[in-house]
Amino acid sequence: MLDVIKMDIRAKNFEIGTEKEFVLPFSQLNVIAGMNGSGKSFIMKFAWFSSYALQLYKVALLLAPSTADESFKKELQSLFRYTFDQSEEITGTIMIHDKDEELFRFIVSFDKGVLGYFNIDILNPSEFNIKQIQSVNYNSKEARTFNQIHMYHKLKTKFGIKVLDEKALEEFSPFFKIYDIIWYEQVLQRVQSFDKGENSDRFLCAAGKEVITSLFDDLEITDIKASLEFPWVPVFHMNDGTIRDALTLSAGSQSLLMLTMFT
Repeated sequence: MLDVIKMDIRAKNFEIGTEKEFVLPFSQLNVIAGMNGSGKSFIMKFAWFSSYALQLYKVALLLAPSTADESFKKELQSLFRYTFDQSEEITGTIMIHDKDEELFRFIVSFDKGVLGYFNIDILNPSEFNIKQIQSVNYNSKEARTFNQIHMYHKLKTKFGIKVLDEKALEEFSPFFKIYDIIWYEQVLQRVQSFDKGENSDRFLCAAGKEVITSLFDDLEITDIKASLEFPWVPVFHMNDGTIRDALTLSAGSQSLLMLTMFT
């Protein structure tokens, strides 16, 4: 759904500039290049925020069309708060729309870190499928290893968090951003699906198998399960009878494994 992002955004001393347009079509590889501090992650974070917000609006329309705008504004404020650092003092406007501006147009503004005006125009209601809720992920550098996910779940247990509501996000806010939390929870669900006999065949196919086996001394993988001790960590059963734990890999190998298995 998301094809074009137009930004006029400033944060601290960083400035994207007036009416910069980024074409970031879904289901295609987009390469963003630049020097350190040039705003690559900043742009991707805004792309995730905009895309995820659009999915939230669809949910609001499905649940209660008459109050969708009001409920969505509250969710949008929370999403903004837990996505960006308030110290960034983001100011400006962002607009996203489909490629030909035929389906929708979403505009939202910020003033020194405070979410302000927003407006969503459904230009073609018959074609704007609110039941088509898309998964939107941003795999930040803080969410690329199983060690990082392990730390998240340790804190989750320490805080006694069972439901990811506003209170939980508030407790997590000093440590994790919402896009990382969503990713951590998705990894947990996918790893646990291996124990149900789901998905493991997909990762034992030729492409995935080649990458994974290269990380484990070229031994052949016979099965993938969730760790009994840490159910968010995959363990690999090898053809020599050994069981290999993803946490034993280096950070670089864990990142490669994460990209191979879950993106």
